[in-house]
Amino acid sequence: MRLPLFALLLSLVSSLYAGTTVIHVDTEGSGDIVDTDGKTINTKGAIFWNGTAWVSNDTAAHMFFTDLRTGLRLKEYTTTLVQGGLPGAVSVPGNVGTLQRSTYEYLKATARGIYQFKGSQYRLTMPGVAAVTLRSRSTGSGAGGAYFDIYIEYVAGNVLAIRGDPVAFQYAMSTDQALLQTSTANSRVWTLPTSGGSYFIDANGGSDMGGISCQFHTANLSLADGGLAMPTPYAVDFSYKWMDKNNVLQELRFIPHVEPILPGGVTLSGAGALPQIATGGGWKTTFTTVNLASAPVQLRGLFYNDVGAPLPIPIRPISGAAGSEYVVSSMNSTIPVGASTVGVTEDPGAVKVGWGELLASGAIGGFAIFRANGQEAVVPAENRKSEKYVLWYDNTPGFVTSMAVSNASGVPAEIDAVVRGEDGVTKDTRKIRLPAQGHAAFELVNQLSATANSRGSVEFRSPGGMVSMLGLRFRGNAITTIPVLTAVTGGGAMTHIASGGGWKTTITLVNQGTAAAPVRLNFYADNGQPLVLPFSSGESTNTTTRTLAAGASLMLESEAPAASPTLSGWAELITDGAVGGFAIFQSAGQEAVVPIESRRNGTDVLWYDNSAGFVTSAAVVNPSAADAVIDVMVRNEAGAELGRSTLNLPGHGHTAFETYKRFPLTADIRGVIEFKAQGSNPVSVLGLRFNANSFTTIPILAR
Repeated sequence: MRLPLFALLLSLVSSLYAGTTVIHVDTEGSGDIVDTDGKTINTKGAIFWNGTAWVSNDTAAHMFFTDLRTGLRLKEYTTTLVQGGLPGAVSVPGNVGTLQRSTYEYLKATARGIYQFKGSQYRLTMPGVAAVTLRSRSTGSGAGGAYFDIYIEYVAGNVLAIRGDPVAFQYAMSTDQALLQTSTANSRVWTLPTSGGSYFIDANGGSDMGGISCQFHTANLSLADGGLAMPTPYAVDFSYKWMDKNNVLQELRFIPHVEPILPGGVTLSGAGALPQIATGGGWKTTFTTVNLASAPVQLRGLFYNDVGAPLPIPIRPISGAAGSEYVVSSMNSTIPVGASTVGVTEDPGAVKVGWGELLASGAIGGFAIFRANGQEAVVPAENRKSEKYVLWYDNTPGFVTSMAVSNASGVPAEIDAVVRGEDGVTKDTRKIRLPAQGHAAFELVNQLSATANSRGSVEFRSPGGMVSMLGLRFRGNAITTIPVLTAVTGGGAMTHIASGGGWKTTITLVNQGTAAAPVRLNFYADNGQPLVLPFSSGESTNTTTRTLAAGASLMLESEAPAASPTLSGWAELITDGAVGGFAIFQSAGQEAVVPIESRRNGTDVLWYDNSAGFVTSAAVVNPSAADAVIDVMVRNEAGAELGRSTLNLPGHGHTAFETYKRFPLTADIRGVIEFKAQGSNPVSVLGLRFNANSFTTIPILAR
């Protein structure tokens, strides 16, 4: 019987490929290259050095090999990220060269005037090959509007410079001389006009062929001050790629970093991100910032929408009357020593969502609280800048886990998400993409369907550490913040737990490591003695021990009978693994989270609000076995000191109180309370704000 032609060809192809790996040579690059006469000479974004000159001839010059069966490159790059937060000297993989980071100051003229900046400069030198100098620049909105000027000296005295928006220049001089050139006409050779373009610059065949590749991406930027769009693209990152002596592909990926300098020489640095804000449509967000420095601090807040554009929102001081709002996408203020500021946004129209970036001239702390339908949830300012976060989720019947994520970088972010069940076994992997300064908020199951009808954790990885995240758990009308965990070791304290008398506490632990980890939970009463708690498993104990598999999570519930007295105290986590977690306590349909506080010395700062309709409570723990004396200082909203006192706690002791009762000077006002243990003993503090039937965790700020 004759096979149809298609089937015959299929059988021949299958036989041909059987037992073999099919290799394909691909090319990369996209983005127009336009000569000085306005003619497009390349639509693939590729430039290469032919030994005597730079050439662009409408061909994707950069090549690499792909396995057609897997769709993967035969060799992926080992990426090392370089950004402004790294120290001055940075090692180059394989020790084949030197990389030096420095800072320089410059002025930038924009549509809103002249801005002064401090920018990061990177110099990469590899003997016998290309020398690269990168200068971070900005459009006027700080790190969010940062881009690179690129100088590549492949041959001594021969520099290709990609400057401005971006234009390529060819200089017959050294890099140091090229850095001094200011003309936008002399030595101009090409324009690179494509927004979202990917440009390759290859020498000696490119990195996959044993040579060198440079790559950068272009994007349109925005000027946050006034929301002015920059109409032309800029180079928003840069990668240097080569094959090392072990035939391993290496990549150094650079992120531009700048800091605005205010009049008088004051530099604003990144102080944190608020991954979620909501205003309008029944939502209200309150912003609180506290000066933790020993001098006045200048603060700038920037607001962005989902696509990374400036987000104008109505803002008023919390003491201001309705109607006194001013609509802005950025705000500036000066905060005196020890003082706190509170602003409110509540749009009368449809809901607007996005995120906020905080820049400051000194140490500040802050958070937001958003409110809807009489419920509140806190948004801590995220300043950990981790490349890895872990979010515990609960999408079992009656619960919905949501999350918000923001990208503080001027480069689009690609986030790898790994979904795991409670047993730590991987269930799915996905990618989440965000534009530069972008934001997304969603129910977890809508983006990661493997989380449906289950509990577990999601690990998020994003090279660069410019992504911030927030988890939220919905249970009926109750909203609870879920702390996003980073890999830490050594355990810590859950500063308040309550069981019975209408209270229920749920403790959640997650092993973020790659190996099994032993954990021990010890429960203590106010007097420091062991506290026996009943658990839903049927046991009653003052201590429990488990071993968590890699990636696994554990949930423990304690709820003594409603008619019994409330059992209150705190929980100590002891582990030598990368285990993090939190507790959630519930009452009358309301919930609040208790994060694990890692033991530390220093001062804990609690912002309080005992103004009309609000009461702030505090819980304080002595994690040490020795008795503790804790110095307390009370300040008002302006930072003025109102009084000092001490708290005495026995070893492993605990106390919880309404702040206006323990410290009467805090009645009817807002401000901060500072807690500092004498000697070397640590202290852990938790804040709670009560408003009618709702209560919310107040993040403790560390000085």
